[in-house]
Amino acid sequence: MTKPYLKSTLSFAVLAAMTATVHAQESVKNDSNTTKLETIVITAAGYEQDVAQAPASITVIDRKELDKRNYNDINDVLRNTPGVVVTGNGASQGISIRGMGSNYTLFLVNGKRQFSRDANPNGDDNGFEKNILPPMAAVERIEIIRGPASTLYGTDAMGGVVNIITKKVSDEWSGTVELGTVLQDSNKSGDIKEGSVYLAGPLLQDKLGLQLGLNKQKREEDNYVGGFRGTERESLNSRLTYILNDKHDLEFEANFVKQEGETTAGKTTKLGEKDSYSRNYRDVYSITHNGQYNDNVESVSFIQYEKSRNPDRKHSTNPTSGIDLETVLANTQWNWTLGEHDLTLGASFKGENLEDKATNSNPLVGFKPITRDTYSLFGEDTRGLTDRFSLTAGVRVDYDENFGEQFSPRLYGVYNLNDSMIVKGGVSTGYKQPDIRAVAPGYYAATGGGAGNAVIRANPDLKPEESVSSELGFYLTRDIYKASLTGFYTEFKNKIIEVRDCESDRIDDKWVAKQCELFPGQADSPMYYFISDRFNVDEAVMYGAEATFEAELAPGVNLLTNYTYTETEQKSGKFKGQPLNEMPKHMANLTVDYEITDDLNIWSRLHYRSETSSFLGRASMSDKTPGYEFLDIGLNYNFTDNLKGKFGVYNVLNEKALSSSGVQELDGRRYGIGLVAKF
Repeated sequence: MTKPYLKSTLSFAVLAAMTATVHAQESVKNDSNTTKLETIVITAAGYEQDVAQAPASITVIDRKELDKRNYNDINDVLRNTPGVVVTGNGASQGISIRGMGSNYTLFLVNGKRQFSRDANPNGDDNGFEKNILPPMAAVERIEIIRGPASTLYGTDAMGGVVNIITKKVSDEWSGTVELGTVLQDSNKSGDIKEGSVYLAGPLLQDKLGLQLGLNKQKREEDNYVGGFRGTERESLNSRLTYILNDKHDLEFEANFVKQEGETTAGKTTKLGEKDSYSRNYRDVYSITHNGQYNDNVESVSFIQYEKSRNPDRKHSTNPTSGIDLETVLANTQWNWTLGEHDLTLGASFKGENLEDKATNSNPLVGFKPITRDTYSLFGEDTRGLTDRFSLTAGVRVDYDENFGEQFSPRLYGVYNLNDSMIVKGGVSTGYKQPDIRAVAPGYYAATGGGAGNAVIRANPDLKPEESVSSELGFYLTRDIYKASLTGFYTEFKNKIIEVRDCESDRIDDKWVAKQCELFPGQADSPMYYFISDRFNVDEAVMYGAEATFEAELAPGVNLLTNYTYTETEQKSGKFKGQPLNEMPKHMANLTVDYEITDDLNIWSRLHYRSETSSFLGRASMSDKTPGYEFLDIGLNYNFTDNLKGKFGVYNVLNEKALSSSGVQELDGRRYGIGLVAKF
């Protein structure tokens, strides 16, 4: 059994001070609304509420913003969000939030978590993680929680949550066709072509509705080592909504994604290496019930089945190689409004079945299925203590058959200081289960290249990684501008690290020979370049600040800017005192939009990222990554009410974003052209 650890005395002191201030001012009545209802979110508490009153640091990217740019994937959309950093290079990019690594960011679609990482180990997903999401034409808005959110969402939500909310079925038939291309200025980078169709409407008026989304995207392979692999993705998203009555409806969803990836020696890999080709598949089926009982009780319950396949991952001793991951997720959540209380209660079950015939290098165990079940109960209560102050308290209990119970509490306050100023702050916890392979007895994960030149042994005694995050934020809203300032501090413990048990000799950073015996003393023991084990040993802290400002500079001219400061430090282990993750200390974004006429909009965007810190790799510290500044400009023009053109020049100054090894991480100057037709 694990116990929650709450060392953040400062945060509780802040909450206590806020509460004391509230009670001291209870005699002061405020009959007017303190905050105008502007943007509705659902991710922060599991039910709809004004983003200003949400018990979390949350950013919303709405449909209007999505329509302005030629976004190729979710990384492009989130790149300018405060606290969010795109890490990695080429197709292997990820989303990091507030100093946590990309594997601590949880992706949801309409509140349903997405699984695929365990089917694509060792970086062979070809960017599949971000490409399983719905096509942009189907998206209504994107909500980003910065900071842990395991109380509602369980494992993986240690860094934050990205929830993609898709459009509802409309009362009338409508559709969108989008065609776009990105042309690279350099012939070393691959062009991108994309097309999508979105269609929605009633099959039976007021009874049965249908949504369909089709998307195809192709990116040509880059022509330099370490660049973007060539990828081709096809997806189909479908939803059938059956309205039982004005209080209840059922949603039936079936979503399919196929992605192919290729690398070619002499292009994205070195001469002499083998060409590679991979396929990734993901099929998801779900049934959701939305219910409303009286005027104060709502529920959302669903069951989801997902199968992810990686058929081209090979093992030298197994001709039927491949990886299949099946996941069943059942979740029910109920929301009550009882006087001054907004109460949320729920339960969840997750069952995993992994059939990995490609990566286990232990000949004594072989390729056996690995299963894991997790059961969860969770609840939150948001109470309006006064007209100005609300307090949210919640806890989640997860039971994992491998390590027992895990508690994830949180406490968060929102205080309306006056009609313009809101103060928010609290303590939230997060945790992450060890990967299913990492705790499977006798599992020796192949690593060190496609040939399995090394081994990482599983450890059934691993504990979940945990975090406690404290934050305090100030939000100011005036008629023509908004501003915010938030500070955060995160304690991270039980980090799982890789420790080398045996490592072969090297000359000029190249292995001399396979000198590590998997079974010492046995004559026929397999030999490897290195053998590693996993342990819970490290602790770390992450802290920083986020500032935002947006204003209407003149009629039709809008400014949006944000700044993020982040530090990470390892508090224990071999690299104590060193940074933990690949994070820039400073990051800033500035966007200016100008609505020249009802039909013409121009925009410009400046993105600055300082050099990253050195960071902890798998078993050693990696070098810093240089910083960069990107300038993007573009325009949107409505040819008619139903036809829009989009044009943008991205990375106008052709800045080079290089990795620590000198590989170009991001594209240089490029030109985006798109057409959007609505009917």
